[in-house]
Amino acid sequence: MQKGQSMVEFALVVPFFIMVFLIVSYMGLLFVDYLAFSDIARSSAREAALGGAGQYQTIRNKYISAYNNGDLMHTHLYTWDPSSWTDFSIQDVTSGQLDNAVQVKIQLNLDQTNDLVATMGSMGLPETLALNYSMHKETQ
Repeated sequence: MQKGQSMVEFALVVPFFIMVFLIVSYMGLLFVDYLAFSDIARSSAREAALGGAGQYQTIRNKYISAYNNGDLMHTHLYTWDPSSWTDFSIQDVTSGQLDNAVQVKIQLNLDQTNDLVATMGSMGLPETLALNYSMHKETQ
C-alpha cells in the first residue's frame, strides 16, 4: 500500500518540478538574450565614440550581420529589426548633460505571432525592451 501511495505522489509532483525547471531555464536564456543586446549597445557606443560619425553605418552593419547569421538570440521571444533606425540607432548627442556624446538605442518587441509567446506576454513579460547606452566621445 505504501509503495502505491509514493508512486502516485511522485506522478503528481514530478510534472510540476519539470515545468518549474523548464520555466527557470527559459527565463535564464531570456536573460542571456538581454545581456547580449546590452553588450551590443555598449560595444557599438564605444566603437562609435572612438570612430566618429563616419563609422556609424559600418558599426550597424556589423551587428546586423551577426543578427542575420543567428549568432545573437537564444529564445526568440522578442523580435529585433536591426535594419530599422527605430530598433537600432546610433546618434550624436550635443545638448544637455551628455554634450559631445554618442547614444545607442536598441528596441526589442515581444513576438505576438507565436501563441505561446503571446500567452507568456500576458503573464508579465514587457511588450518592449528598450536599451539606451551613451558614451562620451573621445577628443583627438
